[in-house]
Amino acid sequence: VGVTVQVTNNTIHASGSDRVFDIGANELVAGPVMTGNQFPNGVAAGIGISGQLQGNATLGTLQGQSTYYLTTTLQVANGATLTVNPGITLRGDAQNISNVQTLEVQSGATLNAVGTSATQRDVRFTNVYVQFDAGSAGQLQYCTLADANYSYAISITDASPAVTDCSITSNYYGISVGGSLQLTPAQPVLQGNQISAGYHGIDVSVTAQPMVTGNTITTNN
Repeated sequence: VGVTVQVTNNTIHASGSDRVFDIGANELVAGPVMTGNQFPNGVAAGIGISGQLQGNATLGTLQGQSTYYLTTTLQVANGATLTVNPGITLRGDAQNISNVQTLEVQSGATLNAVGTSATQRDVRFTNVYVQFDAGSAGQLQYCTLADANYSYAISITDASPAVTDCSITSNYYGISVGGSLQLTPAQPVLQGNQISAGYHGIDVSVTAQPMVTGNTITTNN
């Protein structure tokens, strides 16, 4: 899975809705090589990313850019792990900012996003809805999640990831935890987060049994 893409020493004139790069998720597995390119007019609509990741990959700084725009749903497939480095921002599509995009962690997949510290919280999800499907796993720590309006910022269903020391703001809902398993209910860890939401800060339903401790929750309704 994954083919090395090399884009080097080009002069790219981008403006308006132009993207300087559009990356398929599996191109991240081998690691794209992008160096020496020049952007005389700036990076316009930035770097787009979409598709289904089927191997292990890390999102880091690419050609000096630390923001990736989800142009459609970004999926992490069974057996794959997506790691998001400190300082990286994932945003909903810059050209459709009112449409919340989804980062879906599918069954058997893992998402690890750990920022630098509780004071920096420098892994950022803006206008992005993080969805942990049944049987998925991972960790969100020292992250900032904002502006997932009319959606949950994080949805966890029959899965047990850890969400700790994150800031979750400007969302219709904060975190949804649900499940249907009777013998092995979901037991995610929700600890030390600061949540400000329009409606529910943390919504727990059916058989889910999260550990909820040390959070600061503010709701506006």
